[in-house]
Amino acid sequence: MNRTPRIAGPLALVLLLSGCALGPDWTGPGTDDQAQVQPLPDQPPPDQPLSAGPGEPAQILKLTEELPVAWWHLFGSPAIDQAIRRALAGNHDLAAAEASLDQARFLTAGAEGGLYPGLALSVDATRTDTGSGTGLGGATGTSSSRSRSGLYNLYSIGPRVSYALDVFGATRRTVEQRQAEAEASAHKARATYLSLTGNVVTQALTIASLNAQLEAAHEIVAANQRTVDLVGQQLDAGKAALADLLTAKTDLANARTAIPPLSQQLAVARHALAALYGEGPQATATFTLSLRDISLPVEVPLSVSSTLARQRPDVLQAEANLHAASAAIGVATANLYPSLTLSASLSDDALTLGKLFEASNLGWSLGASLSQTIFDGGTLEANRQAAIANWRTALATYRQTLMDAFRQTADALSALAHDAELVAAERLALDTAREAADLKRFSYAEGKASLVELLIAERSHQQAAEGYARAVGQRHIDTAQLFVALGGGWWDPPPPMSGAAQDTLLPK
Repeated sequence: MNRTPRIAGPLALVLLLSGCALGPDWTGPGTDDQAQVQPLPDQPPPDQPLSAGPGEPAQILKLTEELPVAWWHLFGSPAIDQAIRRALAGNHDLAAAEASLDQARFLTAGAEGGLYPGLALSVDATRTDTGSGTGLGGATGTSSSRSRSGLYNLYSIGPRVSYALDVFGATRRTVEQRQAEAEASAHKARATYLSLTGNVVTQALTIASLNAQLEAAHEIVAANQRTVDLVGQQLDAGKAALADLLTAKTDLANARTAIPPLSQQLAVARHALAALYGEGPQATATFTLSLRDISLPVEVPLSVSSTLARQRPDVLQAEANLHAASAAIGVATANLYPSLTLSASLSDDALTLGKLFEASNLGWSLGASLSQTIFDGGTLEANRQAAIANWRTALATYRQTLMDAFRQTADALSALAHDAELVAAERLALDTAREAADLKRFSYAEGKASLVELLIAERSHQQAAEGYARAVGQRHIDTAQLFVALGGGWWDPPPPMSGAAQDTLLPK
């Protein structure tokens, strides 16, 4: 008798159900979440030079969708390049991100194993007493008369196959969730890489800026020392009073007070750079860098705002977390429905080891089990509602991350425009103050200016010199921050790195 029609219907139903996955299907964030943000009035337009005045380089923003992955090379500093290589080789946060990524990938592989049947081999050896015979006491009333015919050994060996039918998609949604979590871990590793390179460049530029400020402070101290010497000469010639000399020395002492705070800030920046290396503070004790050895990037690549959501690894990480939360809803929903497992086994049973694997001892079994929770106190439904709430949290986090990305980019663009204006103003102030101080010093020596006028001119020169050094350094730092805000070109093949970093941070 042909039994195909009897089993075709149920089999087709099982196959149909096994293709169903409950819960929302992932389609990505809506277009409203990735809408372009219009530029603000204070943001510089592309292709228009950001002039910082005579003697200062002008920057031009070039619209492009390609950012250089090793963007720090644009500063033309071998010291910065070496600092980046050292940090990539030893930074502990980067190592932790790599390890987390490996963990997520292994969890994904483990979840994918649930899509396939499980095969196990069992080997059993038992000794059994069935209790047959005369029994305890038997007909004679003594235990010694008990028959031992019910005592025997049983040996069994064979494979067992089990397969949990993914009727409602719990396994597939779990795999989807793990894959999304692995993707989030990959983007987190890339964000760590971008943050690390950005922080290294920022600390190096901060060190260069502080060195420039210290250099200006020492020059001012030297100028004030020359003023003290000049007043001393005037005092010896009878052209100045002792009070004038004391005033000049006071001004010299005040100028020297600017050096210790700057030296402390320099030490802190060096310690921060050493921490990025993954080493102790002594690692950068002799690290030095001058703004004169750094080139300000003249052409700054700038991507349009509509592509920012695809460039920032933190935004992509938030999107992947949202995907994982969506898949978790499907897992929680599928858990509300029955689970069906098919099993099959083949075994060879024998009373002695020598008779194993004989055809007469071969046996098999087929089975199916259906399980459905009847009452759980509302646990499964509560888990589903919790998964939905977690998805709403992930959605809000994604939207806020995207808005923060647009804000940081807008901040960096505005900063570049204002930095150019500030450098121009500080350069003019410095040139003017230097000429005024030189003129007052000459006039005082000729007896045509008072000491008070000279000291005022020198204080103005000091303030202008320090302000100019800060402005130039900040312009370099804000340029680096713009590269970081735009995503730093991580999607291109990154520069050579050590060990696992080179494998895990490459885009897949």
